Amino acid sequence: MMERFYEELGKVGDPMEALGIASRRIGSALVASGMTTVFGFGALMASPFLITSNFGMVTVLAVIFALLTTFTVFVVLMLRMEIRREVLEAAQQELKNAIKLINNQARRRMNGS
Repeated sequence: MMERFYEELGKVGDPMEALGIASRRIGSALVASGMTTVFGFGALMASPFLITSNFGMVTVLAVIFALLTTFTVFVVLMLRMEIRREVLEAAQQELKNAIKLINNQARRRMNGS
């Protein structure tokens, strides 16, 4: 999901739009893959052996929570992370500009004196 997000972000430039495109394009594949895993491990819950049945139940719950997290929490984290990255890049550029200005003023003082 994250790789697709960054791929789309490189194309469109807007984080919200990139997130929507990535979710639409890869979301159904993630859900289909996750549900296949859920049903596969869900079959283990029918086992007469308690440890195998419990393993199936725990795995099914883990995959379901992972799917839910991918489309809720992870989406918000990706968006906030991208906004933070943009703020940091802008701050770095401002710092570079300030250093250049200081260096230019120092050179002028050195040349003038």
